[in-house]
Amino acid sequence: MDANDLRLATLLAQASGADSIFRGAMKEQLLNWKDEHVDAQVSSYYRKIYSLLTGEVLRVEGNRNITDRALSTSDVPIASSLDWKRAFGLFFWYGSKFETPFEEVFRNFEAE
Repeated sequence: MDANDLRLATLLAQASGADSIFRGAMKEQLLNWKDEHVDAQVSSYYRKIYSLLTGEVLRVEGNRNITDRALSTSDVPIASSLDWKRAFGLFFWYGSKFETPFEEVFRNFEAE
């Protein structure tokens, strides 16, 4: 809200306990950007946020199979630069479903 990005603020407000329909819509947006070759114009920060909203916490997949280098994008790591507690927090809040037991989330986190 402070940055006057009302669309993003609305999406973030819905992120807590997001259902599969919401996550699917966010994934579709990322795929649309990629298919239309505009993801190179979208900030890596926005790509990370949208990826988190899909439930993906490891990386945002780039668009590397393009001959025009101006349109290609590389993968963007999401949690790799974070300490384990913050990385687990992302995995817990965004990478797992609301009803998943804590023990299962932790086992899945350790497996990644």
